[in-house]
Amino acid sequence: MASINVPKGLYERLRRAAEAQGLPVEGYVLGLIAESVDPANLPESYREASEELMRQASEKAWGAAALILKSLAYRRDGLRFSSHGELWEYVGRLAEETGDRELGRL
Repeated sequence: MASINVPKGLYERLRRAAEAQGLPVEGYVLGLIAESVDPANLPESYREASEELMRQASEKAWGAAALILKSLAYRRDGLRFSSHGELWEYVGRLAEETGDRELGRL
């Protein structure tokens, strides 16, 4: 997905219009553009945008989970991680200590 920069005032107007329709700004703008450029490609454009947003959401969720684990490890055990492997080892340790085997999956 590509990005463009727009003036803040224009973005705020787009955001309000999108909210009024119950859409994220990306979905609202995509609809405006796709319908004016090539309405036949609108379903494919929405699908592509959906996949990109899901990828971004997944990355954000992973980041949030990693940061809360880092916080817990530092507060509880004074640990700091320098790799994903160390983070996963800590999750394994927590799962073992608590008996909650779902921690690794979650």
